[in-house]
Amino acid sequence: MQKLPIGKSDFKTLRENNLYYVDKSGLIAEIINENNDVLLITRPRRFGKTLNLSMLECFFDIEGKGKGLFEDLKITKMPEYKEHGKYPVVFLTLKDLTELDYKLFLKKMASIMAEQYRKYGEIIDAVDERIVFKEEVNRLQHKEADESELQDSLYNLVKYLNHYYQQKPVLLIDEYDIPIHSGLLSGYYEEVISFMRIFLSQALKDNPDLHKAVLTGCLRISKESIFTGLNNLTVAGVLSKKFRDKFGFTPEECRKLLKDYQIEYKYDEVMDWYNGYNIEGQEILNPWSVLKYIDEGKPGAYWANTSGNELVKQLIKQGRPEVKNKISGLLEGEKIESRINENISFPDLKKGEDKIYSLLLFSGYLKCERQWLKSGKYLTCELSIPNTEVEIIYEEIIAQWLEEGYGNEKLRQMCQALVREDIEEFETILQDFVVTTLSYFDPEREEPEALYLGFIAGLLLNLSPEYRVRTNRESGFGRYDVMVKPEDKKKRAIIIELKSVQRTKHKDPEKAIKEAFEQIEERAYEKGLQGEGYENIMKMVIVTDKKEVWVRVR
Repeated sequence: MQKLPIGKSDFKTLRENNLYYVDKSGLIAEIINENNDVLLITRPRRFGKTLNLSMLECFFDIEGKGKGLFEDLKITKMPEYKEHGKYPVVFLTLKDLTELDYKLFLKKMASIMAEQYRKYGEIIDAVDERIVFKEEVNRLQHKEADESELQDSLYNLVKYLNHYYQQKPVLLIDEYDIPIHSGLLSGYYEEVISFMRIFLSQALKDNPDLHKAVLTGCLRISKESIFTGLNNLTVAGVLSKKFRDKFGFTPEECRKLLKDYQIEYKYDEVMDWYNGYNIEGQEILNPWSVLKYIDEGKPGAYWANTSGNELVKQLIKQGRPEVKNKISGLLEGEKIESRINENISFPDLKKGEDKIYSLLLFSGYLKCERQWLKSGKYLTCELSIPNTEVEIIYEEIIAQWLEEGYGNEKLRQMCQALVREDIEEFETILQDFVVTTLSYFDPEREEPEALYLGFIAGLLLNLSPEYRVRTNRESGFGRYDVMVKPEDKKKRAIIIELKSVQRTKHKDPEKAIKEAFEQIEERAYEKGLQGEGYENIMKMVIVTDKKEVWVRVR
């Protein structure tokens, strides 16, 4: 059985060591046949962008780096295979450009370009002196180049390689948006945007020495910010049909992978945890998490535990009440309808809900159920949570903002009161939370039960990891509101039914409590728990009237 390529993003290493490979070589043909010279492909992190660029490097490399690596792959049966080994290649990865200030950024960039100039040192030396700036090259090779020389360095390197090989190079840039993202978080956004605008536009815009360029990242940075005047650009994001099955695993690829590792029977579980990404009609699974699942032998939030969540968490936690309310609603199966801005301008992220939802979509935290042009001109999407793994991320974010807003100790006390069945104390603390914090939300909205559902479920997430909190799922003959399931099945599980009343409309709280218990019994919500082996089950009703709360149990 082949070893899994976990953490391996170098195509040559993967193939030479006979690691398991899901064949994505068809991407090469699609890249070759794309009309524009410059391609920007955006996908969430850990979706195979670096591995695919490494594959492109090996395929095009004129020095023979890819010799023998493509045997038995799809590309060998395509007419585009004739392009194999024909081009000089410049491959830059910017994923480590996460410096804390602009000076450190320039220092790191100097190291990256020094590596490239040393790699091609003999070739550059052989180029006509009338073309090469020898002193500048020397400074670049020794990490002594100034800011202006670094900005010109990529454009000049492409030119030198074309003159030596008499063949226009292929330029590959991985995670081009990482330094911009880091600049935003660390306070040097304007400086890094200015640098990258010159660094990239010189190399990409109408460059007579360039054959083709492929850039990858998570986001499409707005054209005004970085790609000014670049008319030869094709953008393929999560809402585009281009390359839609080339990043991440399709369900068919996932099934074959599981079959090869003799666990095909776990297909449904894997789909529940890691499927759900919709790339213009193509279902896609998170490849990193699927591989980790096979390696670990159990489901987990593997993608969630990698880096890259900080900006998302920050924007949600700092967002307006409407954002927090809608995020809570997502956990209850609700959907968000939002205008989508495909060009991200980082400074604008805090200026409107649509900017936040656009970021969440392109970063893999939401999926597009359907898209349309609203009023014939505004791209609009219906958005939802892709899968269980991402659902866990939102649960953690909500739990975090609740802790920060309400006090960790108080939350702990409330949860412990519930576990030891001190319903009076549980009701008292819950009432206090509602009175002091529900201003985050709108208790007057048309569906107050949904509001309280998200609010209370968020509070109870602090029972993790000893208890799992699930909401709005089918059980028995209906859908319960909240279910609290202990990992230890000998402990008591809890079914919670929520009702909202307005006494101004002559609705009596005690009557609502009675109706809620009748609903629990009639719809037999406990059947699901009993089927899982739980014998000790408590039934709880929580009735609310704006900021008043009543709790009863049976």
